[in-house]
Amino acid sequence: MLDGNYIKTSNGSEPYCRRNYDKTMNDYPYVPREEIVWLRNEIKDEQMYYVIFSHQSLSNDFMKRGIFNRKEVRAILEQRNSNGKKVLFCMNGHDHGDDVKIINGIHYYTLNSMSYIWHGIKDTFNYSNEIHKKYPYLKDLILYEEPLHVIVKIDENMNVQIDGMKGHYQNVTPKDIGMGNRWKGVSIEPKTSSLYIGVGDKKHL
Repeated sequence: MLDGNYIKTSNGSEPYCRRNYDKTMNDYPYVPREEIVWLRNEIKDEQMYYVIFSHQSLSNDFMKRGIFNRKEVRAILEQRNSNGKKVLFCMNGHDHGDDVKIINGIHYYTLNSMSYIWHGIKDTFNYSNEIHKKYPYLKDLILYEEPLHVIVKIDENMNVQIDGMKGHYQNVTPKDIGMGNRWKGVSIEPKTSSLYIGVGDKKHL
């Protein structure tokens, strides 16, 4: 598990806390030096296989959505896989959307939000005044009808099967407020992708 909730500063890095991020001066999200060293050491074991989890993406190049030093992290993972596929795949959340990329032989899976898209484009009021008063950010959300999820299976040969699902919007759709099917580098359709990853295999369902 990588923790990208750090800000890169002129003096190194500091933990991200509410309101301490200056977009004009700092880079965020960021995996700090000590965590980079930890990752290199953690994935050395030749007897082990690895799945890398992070909140923010190691593959999303849209503005500042992905981890700032993601290319450095990916290079470490690619080097580990140069003598056999030990890093099976990477999975992240954060983007409230669905996406799968293959970069230099490694799969990067962005898991959709379970329940909503946060857009902030156009206020929508689809519930009672009482509900909106209790949940003031609801006007900025597009809700899913079903709780989106995946089931991940890894067999004894290290083949990976990710079973996704298709859902529905609860009431408002992206089209209703002038959005397309993609937002901030990912799909915002109400679904989670299915994916098969075989050892030495690049099949994508």
